[in-house]
Amino acid sequence: MDGPVQLEWGQRRATKIIRGLEPPSYGLKLHQGMFRLDVRKIVFTEKFFTGRVLKHWNRLPRAMVESPSLEILKKRVDMALWDMV
Repeated sequence: MDGPVQLEWGQRRATKIIRGLEPPSYGLKLHQGMFRLDVRKIVFTEKFFTGRVLKHWNRLPRAMVESPSLEILKKRVDMALWDMV
């Protein structure tokens, strides 16, 4: 093991030995206001969708966005991409 890894290992070991330094349990974290894992996954997914997908969706032409069905939207996107190539 190299220096930083040994140090980290030693710190983890010390926190297990010294009472009161161990990390809080999952139940205690929830009690202190941390969101459950399933909720955190939803929030991450929404942030990803909002940050990455909506930016591009908003740049699409109105005719594509207002497509009456998914199949028509797919065809319109295919045609737009075909014109770019």
